[in-house]
Amino acid sequence: MYKFLAYGSLLGCLWLAACQSKNPSQTTAEVALLAMPMQPKDTLIIMKPTSRLSAHKDSVAARSKAKKPILLITGDSMGDGLYLAFLKKAKQSQRYTVKYAPWYGSSTAWWGKSDTLAKLIKYHQPTFLVFTLGTNELFVPNIKSRQKFVDKILTQMDTSKYIWVGPPNWKEDTGINTMIATSVGQRRFFESKDMKFDRRKDGAHPTFKASEYWADSIENWLQKQPICPVFLKKEGQ
Repeated sequence: MYKFLAYGSLLGCLWLAACQSKNPSQTTAEVALLAMPMQPKDTLIIMKPTSRLSAHKDSVAARSKAKKPILLITGDSMGDGLYLAFLKKAKQSQRYTVKYAPWYGSSTAWWGKSDTLAKLIKYHQPTFLVFTLGTNELFVPNIKSRQKFVDKILTQMDTSKYIWVGPPNWKEDTGINTMIATSVGQRRFFESKDMKFDRRKDGAHPTFKASEYWADSIENWLQKQPICPVFLKKEGQ
């Protein structure tokens, strides 16, 4: 019966294509497309048991991969090394996936004046967010003027589970760390300013090796925080 339907459909399409080919405005490509048999929506595709089992396994694997928690790292360029470090951890544990969306050279003013963060959260739907920002404002004279931008950023985070990773100072700042820590709260703010890092040639960014140490420190700190996501918890914690 299905063969009959298929042949009938093919003959019908060939006849339609032949009729259409008489139309001078019809291109060869369009005629060929019309001649292609289409699968009826309600046609039952019968598979062998082995094929069904294989398809089921593929489907389960795809769903399993899709269901993995998402760790989103975003903010300024200080996230580069952290992204690679957490990506390495994710591949080793196979418990979560890592997404990275940096805004190079950005500041609280950039993020606070736009809805970029809200759009990133909506697009990636992260299980947990690591936000790195503040490095480009270490030496801003009137740091209090940035408070309104920090407030706007936190509004965009809404109900998201997140931590704000403070800048890895190489010199004393004018108050950006204190301002962010006060706004975010100690349980969501990871202070990096007193850590010792090997730096890249620019003297600011930690090397990728140093970033692994940085990521380890963040992960260890998270173990003690109520906000720590399950997929980042270590065994026995």
